[in-house]
Amino acid sequence: QEEVNRMMREVLENYTKSKQKYQKENQDRERCFEVWIHQIKTPIFAMKMLLEYIEDEKRKKQMRQELFKIERYTQMALNVFKMDEDYIIEKCSIEKLVQEAIRTYTLMFVEKGLRLDFVCDDFVVFTDKKWFVFVLEQLLDNAIKYTQKGSHIQIKMEKKENLAVISIADDGPGISDENKKHVFDMFFSGAKKIADSRRSLGLGLALCKSIINSHGGEITVKDNIPHGTVFTFTLQAEEVQLHE
Repeated sequence: QEEVNRMMREVLENYTKSKQKYQKENQDRERCFEVWIHQIKTPIFAMKMLLEYIEDEKRKKQMRQELFKIERYTQMALNVFKMDEDYIIEKCSIEKLVQEAIRTYTLMFVEKGLRLDFVCDDFVVFTDKKWFVFVLEQLLDNAIKYTQKGSHIQIKMEKKENLAVISIADDGPGISDENKKHVFDMFFSGAKKIADSRRSLGLGLALCKSIINSHGGEITVKDNIPHGTVFTFTLQAEEVQLHE
């Protein structure tokens, strides 16, 4: 019995050491990646400045759009590391939050010739300002990316009893019924390239769902009529309790 106990202690000690080593290595990897994300912002800013010296306006426009994508994807990666941070819930004007998200994509709206319909009943919501704007930006990014030049996007906000209901509608090709079932799954990118207009659904929408659920809300997707997609999410228009 004594020998068995000794062997069990050794196994437990080895397991504990291995676990601690793994945790440290994982923390080191995460820290390195986080530092890299912050560092990459410097050359992104420099490239923005250098763009002004390009005389070919068409090429400048294309490069500006691609640089904007790099910047947004970099910010998304950084946000993944911040998902475990505490939410700071405060009273916010929903109109101001939406306007902040719209400002981020002003250039993309202009360059694609998109029309924005902004239907808003301003009221107060209790939310984490940073993550609310993140969700809106992801849904706007998805709508802008997969609508044709000259199309229109609608943002609608209304209060229904104690809920804030926010929807972003586009008139692009839409998402197939099969892919709608998986649209909020992590790393899902859609099986039909043409039918779904290459919608990249792999990370941003999964993060949106996690954030909205943490606020006690829901996010859904449905067809826009006659064509396109509508993403709708709800939040409490009163004090919220976070759901871990």
